[in-house]
Amino acid sequence: LYYVGAALAGTACLTGGLMDVLIAKCEGVSTPVLVNCAAVSGLIIIVSACQVLQGCRVLSSDIAKISWADWIILIGLALSSLLAFTSMTLALKLISPNLVSSLRTVELILAYGVQALVTKESPDIWSCFGGGLILSGVLMLTFQDKISEIFSVIHVSPYNGFYQTIPAQYGYQRIGD
Repeated sequence: LYYVGAALAGTACLTGGLMDVLIAKCEGVSTPVLVNCAAVSGLIIIVSACQVLQGCRVLSSDIAKISWADWIILIGLALSSLLAFTSMTLALKLISPNLVSSLRTVELILAYGVQALVTKESPDIWSCFGGGLILSGVLMLTFQDKISEIFSVIHVSPYNGFYQTIPAQYGYQRIGD
């Protein structure tokens, strides 16, 4: 089952990346339409899966046997998923899909935090190190324009008149005479 889970996770990554780009390309489509389209698609998948899977209680008379605690978890999961997808759809209309995808990797760090709270076990040192690397990478990508602005230098070439803009505090550097 490990390899099935890994294959499903890989498929989710590929389709998630495709989804990010396609949503960003849907400039003329409103966010509620995109979110409702995703919700209806999810409903169709659930109804189809319940017809095939053994022990599915949602579309049967066994629906009454689902505990209140499970209903609260299911409703909370549905609401948080809808809020997350709506937020991501809005973000994709405002910023680059690359940045949105990178920021979504912070979910790993948050998942470790939630897991630590629920199971009362702290993550090992390698997980913390990996979380730090993820966070630093996301921060570098988020602020890449500011970082490149800080480290850029203007180059003035007397031969072809090529100029590149830099921040004023760095002055000018002449390239070869």
